[in-house]
Amino acid sequence: MNAQSNITKWLLLLAVLASLSLVLLNSHAAPKAITYNASAFELNENQVLNVYYFHGNARCNTCKRIEKYTVEALEQAYSEQMTQGQIKLNIINLETAENVHFIQDFQLTSRSVVIQIEQDGEPAQYRRLDRVWELVKKHQAFNDYIYEQIHSFTQESAATASQFNVNTESAAHG
Repeated sequence: MNAQSNITKWLLLLAVLASLSLVLLNSHAAPKAITYNASAFELNENQVLNVYYFHGNARCNTCKRIEKYTVEALEQAYSEQMTQGQIKLNIINLETAENVHFIQDFQLTSRSVVIQIEQDGEPAQYRRLDRVWELVKKHQAFNDYIYEQIHSFTQESAATASQFNVNTESAAHG
């Protein structure tokens, strides 16, 4: 009986050590590669896409991660458009006096990412990307959300601009 209990103890110990080894190996496994697959979009030559990340003086780890992921997503997928000035990234502290107006301008209820079309140097339309808080722990889903929103927003903006041009032209001719 004594020999059998010793064997059982050793087998149990081996099972525990094997389980711990698997846990350690999995925790050090390479993270899944993040892809930066953004759909192409076009702006009119008189348009610029502003991407804002709004923060405050106190910045939690989640806030810092939202900023990091936003910057990475833009730089990885849209570096050429950023270099050409078609996309402008703006990191804004809402707690400075000159930036408080953004709270009202974009109806901000929390720190957030906002995309805005500027047309002929004037703000035209915007969209708050409120789901960044929900997706911040899922890096790939966060990127995909940013890209989907930029694509659909610029498509909608182009359609609105085309409609406006058609209406203006018909009024001028009519």
